[in-house]
Amino acid sequence: MLLVTAAGAAILSMNKTSSYNELNFNNSQKALYLAESGIRYAKLRGMEDGDKKTYTLSDNGGTFHITRTGNTIESVGIVNEGSSFEARRRIFDNSYLSDLIKNGLIGHWKLDETSGTTAADSSPYGNDGTLQNEFSFDGDSLPGKLDRCLDFDGTDDLIQTPDNDDKLQLSGDYTSSVWIRAHPSQNNWAGIYTKVSPDGKENHWNLQFNDDAPKKLIVMHSGDNEWDTGITLDHVKGDWHHVAIVRSGTTQTSYIDGIREKSDTWSVNPKSGNGHLNIGGDRTASDTYIFQGRIDDLRIYNRALSPEEIEFLYNLGG
Repeated sequence: MLLVTAAGAAILSMNKTSSYNELNFNNSQKALYLAESGIRYAKLRGMEDGDKKTYTLSDNGGTFHITRTGNTIESVGIVNEGSSFEARRRIFDNSYLSDLIKNGLIGHWKLDETSGTTAADSSPYGNDGTLQNEFSFDGDSLPGKLDRCLDFDGTDDLIQTPDNDDKLQLSGDYTSSVWIRAHPSQNNWAGIYTKVSPDGKENHWNLQFNDDAPKKLIVMHSGDNEWDTGITLDHVKGDWHHVAIVRSGTTQTSYIDGIREKSDTWSVNPKSGNGHLNIGGDRTASDTYIFQGRIDDLRIYNRALSPEEIEFLYNLGG
């Protein structure tokens, strides 16, 4: 229930006729408010940078400002009588987000196993990976950010899924989410994850360090087209950090520990097609470009997650 208190007016209850349709902080969604108070609806005009979001009330031309604090929405707007009102409603609670966060999940490697050489995919798609080169859960599993993790040696430790022309296909919107604890010393071009062609020659989409000083995390799409995430090795070395990459339309956004780091227009889409996923390595899967450090809970979505969903994923490891 959403209660609206209007200055100089009666308390207006939206309990009977209010409706919330796909209310998300996301450019492609609309917020619909139907209320007995006479507020017909507020339609999303477009998201602005920062915390303040502006909605327009169609029946009186007033504005509806929403400021987000955690999962609570604090609102100020105008009702028909011309009075200002304040409204508070918990839109995103944990039970709602825990269900929503499963939508569009096409790969999820928890890395919680304690024996064997199979990294199970917890999504419905069965993209299990095989640990390579004597890398095993028996010897390399450690306490992680969410239960267990794997410790990659920076030499030849790698997880690889089979080649497939149907699974793990991204061509537009997507999200990746991963916990990493990077060693201060990283190989040039060390990969966190890389979807690559069967011959290892063409990146489909990935996240890896480059060879700058200090090294930066970059995204590559459709070959060697690079996007700088704004996150450096200094940001993620020595302790656990959550890194998320979101593509929505032509907007590429990076997050670290639930907070947006950078957002740019980038016209290069990820590539789909036959190939496999390397976890802990670059496209070549060679020893030269192996990640050194710990990786936990890698997720791949075929949709753009909202900032609230990214924050929720980060809080899972809090």
